[in-house]
Amino acid sequence: MAKKHWKIAEIVPKDFLSKFPEYPPIVAQLLFNRKIKTQKEIDEFLNPDYEQDLHDPFLMLDMEKAVVRIIEALEKNEKILVHGDYDADGVSGAVILYEILKDLGMDVEVFLPSRQEGGYGMNSNAIKSFKKSGVQLIVSVDCGVTNVDEVAFANKLGMEVIVTDHHTIPPKLPDAFAIVNPSREDDKYPFKKLSGVGVVFKLVQALQKKLPKNLSFKKSEKWFLDLVAVGTVADCTPIIGENRTLVKYGLQVLEKTKRLGLLHIMKRSGVRRDNLDTYDIGFRIGPRLNAAGRLRHADIAFDLLTTKSEEKAVELSDNLDIINRERQVLTGRIMEEAEAQLGEVTDDKRILVAYGESWPSGVVGLVAGKLCERHSRPVLVLEKKERHSIGAARSIPKFNIIEAIRTCSDILEKHGGHSQAAGCTISNEYLETFANRLQKFASKKLLVQDLKRELFIDAKLDSKDVSWDLHDYVEMFAPFGLENEKPRFVVERLKVAGVRAVGNMGKHLKLDLQSTGSDSRRFPAIGFGFGDLVSKINFGDIVDVAFELEANEWNGARSLQLKVADIRSSLR
Repeated sequence: MAKKHWKIAEIVPKDFLSKFPEYPPIVAQLLFNRKIKTQKEIDEFLNPDYEQDLHDPFLMLDMEKAVVRIIEALEKNEKILVHGDYDADGVSGAVILYEILKDLGMDVEVFLPSRQEGGYGMNSNAIKSFKKSGVQLIVSVDCGVTNVDEVAFANKLGMEVIVTDHHTIPPKLPDAFAIVNPSREDDKYPFKKLSGVGVVFKLVQALQKKLPKNLSFKKSEKWFLDLVAVGTVADCTPIIGENRTLVKYGLQVLEKTKRLGLLHIMKRSGVRRDNLDTYDIGFRIGPRLNAAGRLRHADIAFDLLTTKSEEKAVELSDNLDIINRERQVLTGRIMEEAEAQLGEVTDDKRILVAYGESWPSGVVGLVAGKLCERHSRPVLVLEKKERHSIGAARSIPKFNIIEAIRTCSDILEKHGGHSQAAGCTISNEYLETFANRLQKFASKKLLVQDLKRELFIDAKLDSKDVSWDLHDYVEMFAPFGLENEKPRFVVERLKVAGVRAVGNMGKHLKLDLQSTGSDSRRFPAIGFGFGDLVSKINFGDIVDVAFELEANEWNGARSLQLKVADIRSSLR
């Protein structure tokens, strides 16, 4: 019945408990599981401090060079072009840099590429248009580190380029005036996992420190942290280290934001401002902002985030909501078609590759992510156009997908990304060759056991341990996200006192669970996407349940609920 292989963490050692007696055992267990083992690490993790835990931006390679050049452009009244990206991370970063430079009185324009036309990153046609409009300095946001030819072309036309990016460093860097990217091998910056908007925020911090005394920002850089949080979470960047501090304070700013676009997205998607968390960004705000670049143009999201008009904010947020619903329908259809194309997924298929002519490139990444989660192996999904195909890949922790794609760079037109997510463009004549070479590479790198779907569980609990105290201990570890997932627990031998399918098409599972111990407590539980198990679970069955503990609020009442991560027939 279980959908995954359960991996329960080792019990926290006694010497760790004795070293930190002030923490309840379950808190110590969660710290130990996350490899947080010194008092300094504990303080930074549980109590991120904006003033103390953010690193000096000038530790980043080329940061000083970039800031000096921007100030020079300001003093010489040069025209600057902010070149963003079409996702929530790139749009958020572009908004911040645009507004900061505009407030300083600079002549600044913004360009966001079209996913459907120019594709990811810089392109020569756009660069020509920048030159014609009088641009002298280009500052990239969330892109540029792979654009060797395009930066060279900009240089040839007499423009200079500052690259700000966070993507994996390619073998050859562009000849830019400055490259601000903490992922550079020779960069001594202490934290390597900033988002694109995070790198821009560090640039803004550095700019604020370096500005002449007669110049200053109209508002503190802290008021841009709402956008930093949105971009960081939406881009699935690890919520650890400096990102944790940025997101924690970003959520606080988001609760108080006066940015009309964000206010109307939250209203439209049912987000409560008094109880914001990373789930709201990841599943409500982020998808709507991303929908613009996926199916239309990212300018819609940019205009929404920068508008000062209430009427315009309502119009644009409504538009994004419609586009997002369209995106959901398309994703469902392509999932079905891709599954049919892939057929039976056997162990010899270490990587899955699927492509279709009516699969918009804006949603192939979402489909790849869902297939990767379902089949626990790397997946590449492409939109096949007349002459070339545009694809997005998602991977499992044990497989570096950008490394795999780079082995085929000789037949690719474009490529870039991270170890777990990447994109590429390829001529159709090489599609089959590309798929075969990826399969051979994956077969060498991945073992059959690497393809098992694992579920990490933080601790095995007794039913009496499931309490509001436990809920409050868990919340100490927020904000949650990649590399700091919400803690999961397992309680064994719970009796099924009620079971039914709920939601659209019965996709979800509603359970009433009862302790078989002396307390006979009952626990409501919800399993999203577990509706297919309704025929396999019967009243009176004894089950083990892996879950996240959450507070369920309804009609003013507040109760604990188990959010099912997996369920199995009890082993004892």
